[in-house]
Amino acid sequence: MTRLKPMAPGSGLDRRVEALADAIVPYTRPEEYAAEIAKLWADAQRKFLLIGRYLVQARAKLEHGDYEAMVRSRLPFSPETARKLRTVAEAIDAGMLPADRVPRDYTAAYYLATLAPEERQQAEAQGLVRPDVPRREVEAFRRKVRASSALPPAQTEPTTPEDELVRLEARLAELEQERVRVLARIAEVRNRNHQ
Repeated sequence: MTRLKPMAPGSGLDRRVEALADAIVPYTRPEEYAAEIAKLWADAQRKFLLIGRYLVQARAKLEHGDYEAMVRSRLPFSPETARKLRTVAEAIDAGMLPADRVPRDYTAAYYLATLAPEERQQAEAQGLVRPDVPRREVEAFRRKVRASSALPPAQTEPTTPEDELVRLEARLAELEQERVRVLARIAEVRNRNHQ
């Protein structure tokens, strides 16, 4: 019996295995396509969570400046995306979001993760903590619950450092969204001036 030697990463065998795994299968029925696409989407969701966990680990182990530089210049996505992925991973690992029902859309999951605990309970009660929840439903819930919050400031203060961190990150996300809107408006005005 001949024994096969393990192949080095990047070897021809590895590339052939990857090519087979990524091959498109010619299905004929809608349910076949839907099943394959759903499986691939679930794989992508697991990868997003894994990326978030690596970001959490990197942030904990690297010097602050090294972590920030890595996020800004060495990753194939924005620092905002990195922050969202990390926040979702932290929320899942802390038990704030159930891993089996976290939204597949990482931004929807991020919005749920950054809700205050009582808001997250409301979202849970309204059936928003589920894999197929669209981002727009979570955004609408978030706007509604925050607009109707009638608690005086003393009662909305965070009770733990983790709660305060969640609130501050949610506020930062809101400010970043506002920044994007303002930059788009600036570009629009500049374009009109150059016409």
